[in-house]
Amino acid sequence: MQDLHEFSRLFSAEFSGERAKRMAGQIAAFDRGQVSPGIKAAIELVKSELEKAELAAIKIHRFPVDGKSYWWTWKQPWHWTASKAELRLIEPEEILLADFAAQPCSLGRNSAATPPKGIIAPVIDVGRGLSEEDYSGKEVTGAVVLISGAGWGAATAAEEAAQQGAIGVITDCLVEMPPLRTRENSPEQIGYNRVRVEDNGSAIFSFAVNYHHMTRLRELTKGKRAVKVQATIDSELATGDLLTLSAAIEGEKKRDEEVLLIAHICHPAPGANDNASGTALILEIARTWNRLISDGKWPRPTRTIRFMWVPEWTGTIAYLHAQPEWTEQLQLVISCDMVGENQQLCGGPLIMERTPDAVPSYINDLGEHFLEKVPVDKGSYSSSNSGSLWQYRVGPYGGGTDNAPFVQCNVPAIAFLHWPDKFYHSSADTVDKIDPTELSKVGQLVAHIAQAVTSAEEAEVSLFVYNSFQRGLARLGESARETVWALHQITDSQKIALEMDKGVATLNYRAEIEKKTVASVARLGGDDQRISAMISDCQTKLEEKSALLQTALLAKGRELAGEDTGASAITRSPSEIEAAQLIPIRKWTGPLNGIGFITAKLGWKRVAWLRKLMTKDLSLRTITDHAAMWVDGKRNLLEIARRVTLSTGISVEVETLIRYFRHLAEVEVIELRTNKKERQ
Repeated sequence: MQDLHEFSRLFSAEFSGERAKRMAGQIAAFDRGQVSPGIKAAIELVKSELEKAELAAIKIHRFPVDGKSYWWTWKQPWHWTASKAELRLIEPEEILLADFAAQPCSLGRNSAATPPKGIIAPVIDVGRGLSEEDYSGKEVTGAVVLISGAGWGAATAAEEAAQQGAIGVITDCLVEMPPLRTRENSPEQIGYNRVRVEDNGSAIFSFAVNYHHMTRLRELTKGKRAVKVQATIDSELATGDLLTLSAAIEGEKKRDEEVLLIAHICHPAPGANDNASGTALILEIARTWNRLISDGKWPRPTRTIRFMWVPEWTGTIAYLHAQPEWTEQLQLVISCDMVGENQQLCGGPLIMERTPDAVPSYINDLGEHFLEKVPVDKGSYSSSNSGSLWQYRVGPYGGGTDNAPFVQCNVPAIAFLHWPDKFYHSSADTVDKIDPTELSKVGQLVAHIAQAVTSAEEAEVSLFVYNSFQRGLARLGESARETVWALHQITDSQKIALEMDKGVATLNYRAEIEKKTVASVARLGGDDQRISAMISDCQTKLEEKSALLQTALLAKGRELAGEDTGASAITRSPSEIEAAQLIPIRKWTGPLNGIGFITAKLGWKRVAWLRKLMTKDLSLRTITDHAAMWVDGKRNLLEIARRVTLSTGISVEVETLIRYFRHLAEVEVIELRTNKKERQ
């Protein structure tokens, strides 16, 4: 059995958070568009460090991109470069509003070039710019529009501007996180922004400005004098090569089985915590681990540890598309994204993002086990201090970084990140916000999880089973407690009965997921009969626990409502009746880019209702992502909607889900079959 205490001692002695921070600083100096000279330079830098550390299988992978073709449902990006860009207010006063040389993130990614001497255009304020109503009575053809306060919807607002005939956008696209960050309390920050490119290579341009400049511009547009800007952009859209980088520490006995540590290396400069920190962190993990092996201090792992640096999402998708069978070799994926935050400066705790219920895995419980043991006062596992300000939490699957494509391929993949972050996606995400002690803590945490899995034999596997079993029992108990609490808030007997039914259904669902979680350990244990018997025994006990809790719930319901606990028949809405008759059949392969694909194939106007709805309700993307993962060719849309609610806690608007799935059927991502036997 592996000695994790000795691994901890050795790893913490060799790992350097300071070295990782210095490397993050070097990476942050590059403007790292997804397919650009800057990201190429950053990848070459990491590759040279891997060569110094003598990692195995170091390789830059090249994937041709043309901005038009697809990897599954994912449109390839363009190769975009910019060498110069300025935005100047020239009437009724003169102000330099944005300068790409001084602040690269001020120019929207994919922005179109102007003539060499620039373009002079009027400025028109369209508010948030997210709907046609924002443009009512305003002629914006050939104009530059002001978009203020769009936040997460800035890219959608830019698409609406293009549809309305604008040639450019000026935006204060800072994502607000009240009260931690608002435009008002962070008036100097400039947010990231981007524009959509059509298949023919046409695009508008976009500049981001700080809140001071936006406030002044809006004041001027309310006056009687014309407001004009001059935009000068030297940029180019072209075909090119998307690059990813990988290296490995090869396994001893089970070389074909792999644990993957992945970080995205892209983002506009500076992008220090997001994500030069993750890039540097897994590089330092690789260097440290390989050094321990080469020095003879620690044995080679049983399974291969692979490290990968990618443009976020697109690099992962490109690699998976080229090698779809690779997912069968993966035991675990850990994505490291925004992992170096100084918590007191940036404002958010370290978060471990779990796999979703649709991909239940023991790795969630194993990760939480190690997370609970991270010391809060220094960078090793040897002591703890509950008085520290250091914070962490375990969060649900968010689907916003590079663990997501793997999850959609049914691979257990978790992520570590910090959220919220006061400097997220802005010009203020600089190296001084990175804490080397935080890098050390996260680096050792990630390494411990990877070490536990990559060298797991029968003894460790049995511990993984027991860990998930015990935590599963606790989750069943918590589910029952929540229902009892809800019951005590209700006095109407019919509502008590409905709440009881809901509680019983939740317990049944929870027991199903917990049984699958325990069974997921078999991915490591193979055909070992003892492990199989242990899994079976734990599953039986989980069923028994669920049954006992359901009996207790029913008893509590009768106690509170008397004998009148029979629920009235549940009346379905017309949308629910329709959803119960529709069974989606999966036709897509690989990870699904539902929103992007239907937008590309059906056109902006057909899908604008959904994209704009998502800017108002961020949970809709979570709903659509989870819904796709529950498609199995047997469940109807109403059942899928209920599972989304059970797994996320988010109430699903069934009518919206139906419209979304009908769009998926139009673009032949799914087939929608009608089950006429479903009745109200």
